[in-house]
Amino acid sequence: MNGKLQSDTDQVIIKLCREKLGLPKLTANDIERSLFIGQPDKNGNAQIICKFKHWKAKNAVYQAKKELKKHKSESFKVVVCEDLTKRRQSIVKKLSEARKSKLIDSYWTSDGRIFYKKTLTGLKTLVDTLEAVSKLFPIVNTLPIKQ
Repeated sequence: MNGKLQSDTDQVIIKLCREKLGLPKLTANDIERSLFIGQPDKNGNAQIICKFKHWKAKNAVYQAKKELKKHKSESFKVVVCEDLTKRRQSIVKKLSEARKSKLIDSYWTSDGRIFYKKTLTGLKTLVDTLEAVSKLFPIVNTLPIKQ
């Protein structure tokens, strides 16, 4: 999530969840900690990382994150995603390239696990290694990863 550096990160998260995700019951008590990470962009916005106290609150946010698509505009660009390990990030990057090349329909993460579907109505498949992605989609190995 993004927010202005002078903002209280807990309040930025609560406001986003209530106003954009439709989660009016989320409170500061649901957040264990949140903080800015990385450098701010040219508009003074920076990424926010948040750890929820309870799995239910985190799950509610992840389930509702699709609502953000309804609010996307030039002035509102918010993405909710998991903080993955570098190994898992590399798997997601390869799946992203596979989707852009139309080799798969979709991919997503849930509790650190990575899934994909080859077709819209296909079965979801768990992927846990970069080697598995390489075996499934050999052409992805030749595609450059865009940074």
